[in-house]
Amino acid sequence: MAKKQYVHAVPNFSNGKDPEVFEAVVDQIRKAPGVKLIDYFPDADFNRTVIECLGEPKPLKAALLAMAGKSYELIDMEKQHGKHPRIGAQDTIPVFPLRNISLEECAALAEEIGTEVWERYKVPVYFSGENARTPERKELSFIRKGQYEGLKEVAHLPERAPDLGPAKLHPTAGATIVSA
Repeated sequence: MAKKQYVHAVPNFSNGKDPEVFEAVVDQIRKAPGVKLIDYFPDADFNRTVIECLGEPKPLKAALLAMAGKSYELIDMEKQHGKHPRIGAQDTIPVFPLRNISLEECAALAEEIGTEVWERYKVPVYFSGENARTPERKELSFIRKGQYEGLKEVAHLPERAPDLGPAKLHPTAGATIVSA
């Protein structure tokens, strides 16, 4: 019998001030079958929430996509302000190997998640970490340079354009960074 694979995810989204919003987003993880919500950390000053969760790849992917969809539905980046650098409503979706799964398999999972974010929600995607298309995109700081407001102005430039989607940000959801 094959051993079960487990992936650890630490996504963050751009709301830490409104409990109705951040609880609705966290609920997408909390209620997902086969996924364990470890904890979540809303921060009003940063106006973001970090979620820590784990699960097998398939149910975790479904939960992360549902979470992203709820973030895009409830968070308008034109009205979002906080101290933490960010480029989108669902700012990041990083996945990491936890048990019986390789970093390469997590990178493939990140590719699937990013592709589905673009195809399902039409929110542009940047890949970082192991999924980076260029060396400078390995680091979040390069992608987040200028934050949402600044990136809107330069996303049309080839070196700043998203990896998936048009060379511009979504008008309310911004963009999402996906990585392993």
